[in-house]
Amino acid sequence: MNSSPRTTLHFTLAVAILAASGGFLAAGKQKGWFIVIKKSLPIRKPLTDMDQKAIAPWKLLSAGKLSAENEGEVGTQEYLQWAITDPNGTGERHRPIHFTVFYYTGVQDQVPHVGEECLFQGGMTQAAPKEILDWDMPTARQKVQVGRVMFDDTKQGGVRLLNYYTICVNGEFWGDRNPVRLKMADPRDTHLYYCKVDVSIQTSPLAELAELDAIAKEVLDKGIAELIRAHWPIKGWERGGPPETGKQAT
Repeated sequence: MNSSPRTTLHFTLAVAILAASGGFLAAGKQKGWFIVIKKSLPIRKPLTDMDQKAIAPWKLLSAGKLSAENEGEVGTQEYLQWAITDPNGTGERHRPIHFTVFYYTGVQDQVPHVGEECLFQGGMTQAAPKEILDWDMPTARQKVQVGRVMFDDTKQGGVRLLNYYTICVNGEFWGDRNPVRLKMADPRDTHLYYCKVDVSIQTSPLAELAELDAIAKEVLDKGIAELIRAHWPIKGWERGGPPETGKQAT
């Protein structure tokens, strides 16, 4: 049967509209325009109760507490801010470093903060492009993607800050926000949590990068292992939730 010019035009327009809609939806999913708030996955054990022995030989120097205003800005009250050091270490290991963890679930704003954003806002100058590192964590028994950013403090000459971070989304680890957003939108997951874990080291521009990487990897490995063991929801709970409402695994 021959198609009339009008029918052909309508068909062509319909195909064009569908193609444009598909492209818009794909772009929206990638950019996080369409956010579905999934069910909460409460943490199993408060971060403030984290076992300090889990990160040995690193020792706790101090534990930070945010003001109510700052807690509102970061969007969670479930966090950990430790200053730690290796008392028997030398060189960079003997410096105080910062180990922080921020846990989120059931939140409206599902765009996690990242280190480079905060450092830019703090007036620091980026010293090198961001790198994505894929590290095998022997203690955590995980392959973890880590973002490494490096900034210089223009107000204090000779001060460099390295920030290493990973964002765990329902048990998967990413060093950048784009894959985090895609994982958050996974239609197979009925529940959602995400947790940003990072290590910050203040040093000098002359410090050996390999040594700093080794420190960050060690602390992240030990910290993540303990978070998996005692704090984060059990892998699998993101699809259907805990086995029984209100029951926490140990």
